[in-house]
Amino acid sequence: MNLIIETLGCYGICNIIVFGSIFENIRLYLNVKFYVLSKLLSCMMCLSFWIGLLIGFIGHNDFNLYQILLYACYFSGTTWLLYHVQSAIEGLIGYLNGYD
Repeated sequence: MNLIIETLGCYGICNIIVFGSIFENIRLYLNVKFYVLSKLLSCMMCLSFWIGLLIGFIGHNDFNLYQILLYACYFSGTTWLLYHVQSAIEGLIGYLNGYD
């Protein structure tokens, strides 16, 4: 159960950082000043890896480095999958409503 909550939490955090209006000014600033960080903050897969690494490191201090890296890869993959499922559903809803 904790893994599901952590997975959805990671997806929510990444979704807010990448698409949220709260972070829009920060993303614009980083785009101008630090190109590498702006790329990180616009990629769901990249950002979720680092968020997953942080969750694995903070939330599971009994893991070794190998397990924390696997944890980060898991979060990257599941966040990427959830993002594409959400995009497909939004596209289907838009198509059904007559938007193109």
